[in-house]
Amino acid sequence: MGALTKFQQILIALIWGVTCLSLAVTVTIVVSPHIYRICIDWFNLGAVAGLSTEDLMRNYHAVLDYITNPFTTKMLLPHFSSSAGGVQHFYEVKQLILVNFVLSGVGVLFSIWLWGRVRKHKSNLWLRLSLRLASWFPIVMLFLVVVAFEQLFILFHQVFFRNDLWLFNPLTDPIITVLPQELFMLLFVCILLMYELFVSMLKRSIRR
Repeated sequence: MGALTKFQQILIALIWGVTCLSLAVTVTIVVSPHIYRICIDWFNLGAVAGLSTEDLMRNYHAVLDYITNPFTTKMLLPHFSSSAGGVQHFYEVKQLILVNFVLSGVGVLFSIWLWGRVRKHKSNLWLRLSLRLASWFPIVMLFLVVVAFEQLFILFHQVFFRNDLWLFNPLTDPIITVLPQELFMLLFVCILLMYELFVSMLKRSIRR
């Protein structure tokens, strides 16, 4: 079997990078209830909503179940009302998350197959260089989080959503009062850390 070309190595690194990012999002969604519980204490969300920590967690799990479970067709929050626009936004979030789950699963399987091919070759210089470059991505993004998270948050919604339904009105969608921007910042940081971990594992695996 011939050596992998420069193009093939860079393409593999790109596929692995996208898979690592998708998998990082998936893992962060799974652990997000723990992050949210921390936010309840840090930002005193119970006082904001007049609810106990357990009540807030029940509402968070209701949101999480709706946006991650393809068989849950209605979003029913125990303590909060929702407008039609709010429900529509959560439905759009659900679609993105389900696509990400599929991408994670397919990406992991394909990446395992690619890893088997890569391990058969000794000369993977461009693959290693590409992965090293990919490992700088979270560092750049963390810098942007620190200096301009609000602008980054707005840009994300402008890219992935074709409407402004994500601009919740607390009067019609009071759930937003207990989903502070800081929560999303912590989730974003978690995604970057998970991504860096997965890329580092790949880098170590091909050096052996």
